[in-house]
Amino acid sequence: MIGVEKFKQISTDTLQFATLVVILAGLMGLGEALAPGFLRPEHVFSILEDLSMLGVVSIAQTLVIMSGGIDISVGAIMYFSSSTAAILMNGERFYLPFFTCLILGAAIGAINGAGVAMLGIPPIVMTLAMMIILTGVVFLYTGGTPGGEAAPLLRQMVVGKLGLIHGTTIIWIIVTILFVIILKKTTYGRKIQAIGSNPRAAYCSGINVKWITFTVYTLSGLLSALAGLLLLGYMRIPYFFYKGGLGTEFMLKSIAATVLGGTLFVGGKGGVERTFVGVVLLGMLFSILTMLGLPEVGKLIAQGVLIISIVAIYLRTRITQRR
Repeated sequence: MIGVEKFKQISTDTLQFATLVVILAGLMGLGEALAPGFLRPEHVFSILEDLSMLGVVSIAQTLVIMSGGIDISVGAIMYFSSSTAAILMNGERFYLPFFTCLILGAAIGAINGAGVAMLGIPPIVMTLAMMIILTGVVFLYTGGTPGGEAAPLLRQMVVGKLGLIHGTTIIWIIVTILFVIILKKTTYGRKIQAIGSNPRAAYCSGINVKWITFTVYTLSGLLSALAGLLLLGYMRIPYFFYKGGLGTEFMLKSIAATVLGGTLFVGGKGGVERTFVGVVLLGMLFSILTMLGLPEVGKLIAQGVLIISIVAIYLRTRITQRR
């Protein structure tokens, strides 16, 4: 009985995060058992490098879902930024194209935010429409074959190393820490959580719900554009996957990583530090499934099963604590 009472005193968030860490540790142990050397620092940091772009765009998705919305356009903004930067840089210029693409990403996010906050368009409709528009725009000015390439400075910033850690991983970690501080330690972060938890109550308490919603989507666009620039630096030349819409693979994986981290669609709960673990968990899972020779279809099925299982554990934990 005492054990049950102590269990109930532990916060749901702590239990969910502990569950996620245990599952991640189990996957890492399984990977090492299947392939000795899987946990070598060189291999782990290589996995983190591959995940960095997804990690940054997942932070964008986390902010939006925490505020009670969803952003279907994050992947499209990524590829819009990547293909635009490649043309503007053309293997030479860096600063003006880099910051221009960040501003364009923020502007696209602001349009999403204005549609959702000011016009009352449902987030899934507004951002889906933006994904479709950006798909058309990118194909209009690239003809389906993007040109240009990353500037040497962008390449160095992304693939360069500090010890064993790649530049893009460092950027991902810095952005994660920045938004952990924003969400945990600032009034703005608490307002995001408040409108996600109960927008009507947040409004009655004096929070400008429309403005906070607008800024969250603007930040999502900015971070998605940054992820696109990192992707260009990683690939050197622009590349995009457009089956079903531009950037759908990053959009779907960003939602998956966010949900795995415990930022559910109830809004107001979760955090970017948990999404970080969710991204790593996805990466470890795919790496193990690749070692096992599982085809892409099998990986997708395994990802879906994992998401359902972990979310079920989260919800079960919440129900148990309420009893």
